[in-house]
Amino acid sequence: MAEKLVILLVSEQTVPNVQFLKWFFKNNRETVDILFISTEKMENKKKSHDIIEAILLSETHIAKWNKICVDENSLDDFENKVDSLLSEWNHSAFAVNITGGTKIMSLSAYTYFQDKENCEIFYQPLNQPLQRLFPEHAEFGISELLNLKEYMTAHGIVFSTTNKCVKEYDYNKNVYESVIRDNRKLISPLVEMQNNAYFKNIFKRKDSLNLKQVPDEKFTTQDGKLLDKNLVCDVVSKFGFDIENFSNAELRYITGGWFEEFVYQKIKDTFGLSDDKIALNVRIEKFNDKNELDVIYIKDNCLHVIECKSFVDGKEGYKVLNDALYKLQAIMKSKFGLNAKSYLYTKSNITKDSALNRAKEFGIEVVDGDKL
Repeated sequence: MAEKLVILLVSEQTVPNVQFLKWFFKNNRETVDILFISTEKMENKKKSHDIIEAILLSETHIAKWNKICVDENSLDDFENKVDSLLSEWNHSAFAVNITGGTKIMSLSAYTYFQDKENCEIFYQPLNQPLQRLFPEHAEFGISELLNLKEYMTAHGIVFSTTNKCVKEYDYNKNVYESVIRDNRKLISPLVEMQNNAYFKNIFKRKDSLNLKQVPDEKFTTQDGKLLDKNLVCDVVSKFGFDIENFSNAELRYITGGWFEEFVYQKIKDTFGLSDDKIALNVRIEKFNDKNELDVIYIKDNCLHVIECKSFVDGKEGYKVLNDALYKLQAIMKSKFGLNAKSYLYTKSNITKDSALNRAKEFGIEVVDGDKL
């Protein structure tokens, strides 16, 4: 058993406790025990488990950890259960973080532990420095940033990404002006090709194919209309790709992946983010619910989530825009904490008040052609 016990109050927001532990271990290299004071509701959501899994990704200064569930609205229940557990443990020092939990739990923890010898009590308001409330007041900057894996793990999310780009940033910065602007209509057949069952099946089996060897009649829309094979090959060549060794990644790049790569590379370059702080084409899973995100990154202890839509022009584009806003709002609401921010990036200029008002209502910042 360690000499010091760290006490954490558990609530929906897990990241503040992970941040506190990273800060604590950075400034105190001693080994400690950890006690989570939680509720049945939070433990049904595995909140304590998610916090410990996130911190164990980088820290090994934990001798053991335990949890108790209290009545979130009862001071007496809090005191009785903590008393019962601590009677079995023997610690000479305490560090208590009351940022989580309910107001009653925070009040109970402060009241209970302020009478302990060698005790410090901490609290961190949203987007503010960490404060030591007891025994004397002090403020500390939380400079220890979480990486994406720690952030996702703290939210019970399994995620994967390769961060692999088809083209370099120098190319993607200019690809719109050099290729796409004058060939937008010519790209449409490749969107149809991407949704074609024949090509989908080929790319499931092979990394690449020779477009010259594909029969002309296979170049069709989903409803069977014939596409111009020569036109498809011409567009592929305009992007500098080999029509005799054309990959699914290159097809995806032409039909919109170029914009996702540009946004990813621009943000990474602008903020100087390392690979563990930013990700492209992310797949996430929580409780068997799977989603895909275009670009995500961590900056200043805040998660930023970006949905990319290269173009949202016209009636069809407006539907794509609305669908993207609803998708992003649903993911943010169900997956991430209060401090997360969401964005929709597009090369188009959005002027429809209805779309802009909906984005504002959902808390989504729109970054369109003018802002880009």
